[in-house]
Amino acid sequence: MTIQTLRPLSPTALVRATAPLLDAMHEQGVLVFASRLAHYAPALASSDMLVRTVFASLTAAAPAADRPDLSREVLVGLALHLRDAGMAPRGYIAIHAAFLDAVADRLGTDPALTSAWETATGTMLATMMAAAHGPRSHTTPLAA
Repeated sequence: MTIQTLRPLSPTALVRATAPLLDAMHEQGVLVFASRLAHYAPALASSDMLVRTVFASLTAAAPAADRPDLSREVLVGLALHLRDAGMAPRGYIAIHAAFLDAVADRLGTDPALTSAWETATGTMLATMMAAAHGPRSHTTPLAA
């Protein structure tokens, strides 16, 4: 199966069809992701465990990006972990760019594929950023 044969699929279906391919190349994808993340945000790439966790979470949650209820729990947990580790909101820009670079490196640079993964990843990262840095993420209960 090639990307050309998958092109007639909707963006969501294209991500679902190619996510297993990306997962099958997990180790190579992690290496590319880590390399690109080191380029965009060296501080984020300093933890191998963090890089592996982010890559695995995004790869696993991408097929359900159009159904936030399915992936929200995983993404929110990861977002809170990243926030507690000191990641600022602009770190999501670096993660987005590095992940898309890894996708292109592993799956190719077909415009339909790139667009589909960009949309899915953007949706997931927006969910994460809202959970970790949104207006309700740092509320303190009122004292009685």
